[in-house]
Order: sequence, then C-alpha cells, then structure tokens
Amino acid sequence: HGKLQEVEVSPLEVNFSQHVIYPLFSDGTSVDETVREVVAIEEENDTSEVSYWLKTPFPQIQAVRWCPKLRDGEGKPVLDENGEERRGVEGLFALNNRRLYVLQRAAVYHYPRKCKVRIEVVTERWEVLHHLKKFRTRTNGLSIFVSEWHGTGRDNTKHFDVLRVWDWRSAVAKLEEGGPEHEQAAESGSCACWEYLDPKGLCRWIPRDSAEGRTAIGRCSSGGSMGCCRVSCG
Repeated sequence: HGKLQEVEVSPLEVNFSQHVIYPLFSDGTSVDETVREVVAIEEENDTSEVSYWLKTPFPQIQAVRWCPKLRDGEGKPVLDENGEERRGVEGLFALNNRRLYVLQRAAVYHYPRKCKVRIEVVTERWEVLHHLKKFRTRTNGLSIFVSEWHGTGRDNTKHFDVLRVWDWRSAVAKLEEGGPEHEQAAESGSCACWEYLDPKGLCRWIPRDSAEGRTAIGRCSSGGSMGCCRVSCG
C-alpha cells in the first residue's frame, strides 16, 4: 500500500463508493448481524456532550478523497451543457463499503449522539487512481443497495434480488418521526427510497408496496423495475 493518513471521523461523514453491496462478508458473516457486534465506548471529554468511539470486529476502513462522476439511474455519466461529465461534491469515499454500512447503522443507533472511528485515507496518487476505476456509486455515495446477485454483474440493477436501500439520512428522518414502524424501518436498514440525479433533475425510486410508494403511484413519471415507481423531485 501507498501512503495512508489516519483521521478521526463520524461514519456518517464518509460516503459509499459502490452502488450495491452483498449482504455477507467474505467469511460468510452477515453485515446486518455484525452491526450488533459494534461496541460504543463513551469518550471522555470536558464538555457535557456525550460522544462514542465505535469498536468494531473488523479492521479500519480505508477511503479516498475525491469528486466522483455524477451518474443517472442507469449508471451513465451525467453531462453538462458542453457535453462534459459532471462531478459531485468532494468528500471521503470508502473502499470497504460493507464495513461502512455496518458503521453507519451503528452510528444511527446512537443518534443524535455523535460516534467516531479512525479510518485510513489513501493519499498516494497512483493508488487513488487505481481505486477510482472501481467507483460505481450513482448517488454521490449517499446511499447503497444491499442485495444479492446471480452472475449478472454488480452494475446490472435490474437483475438484483432482495433489493433494499440504506441511506442514513432517511433512517435518521424516520427515527425523528417516531413510532414503532419508523424505528423498525431504521433498524432493518431499509429506508424505502433511493435518490439519484439524472439529466432532468433529482429523481426518487420508491417501492410500490411502501406507504409512500402507494401514494406516489398515481403521479409516477414512469414505471420502475424492482417493484418501484419513479417520481421526479425537481
């Protein structure tokens, strides 16, 4: 490995570099079960604000700092009026997306108290460029699919089974709404919708069998795969 810079961040400040993750680690361990193995250790400080360090059963995650290409719902680059590829907001993008998913789930569990972890940021240019070739996020790293695939390739969303979406912002919003249904949605790691930027603006994919999806079907701009409908948000 090249140069690594260790930094302290909240898992909620790190973005996903991939579009989808498999629900199991390479050793067969469930990513969802692993959330329960993350231990929150209260940080000692001189303020009244309570924060936690997250102790994990896996190694530190690595990340790169970058402005990824904006992609539409089909994974194609979004172009500006001059035909140039548009870029998203600069930020930290994880190279270990399943680990980041686990850390974000744990951080949301303790929300609004802040959780922190130490991550390694890759700074060697040639290694950063090597990792960028693998970037597949279509939401600038804001959300990720948790899904299984069957020999059709990770980029082909239409053939994924057991699709669900994780987006910590949606999970926090559901928790703040209150009620057992919202707590269950955040706890399950399924946040009901997936937002992405397409050439016409921001669009949202909403499962048809969700309450929001049933309401939105009447105003869908097109029928979606995966039992979803697409609603333009701007």
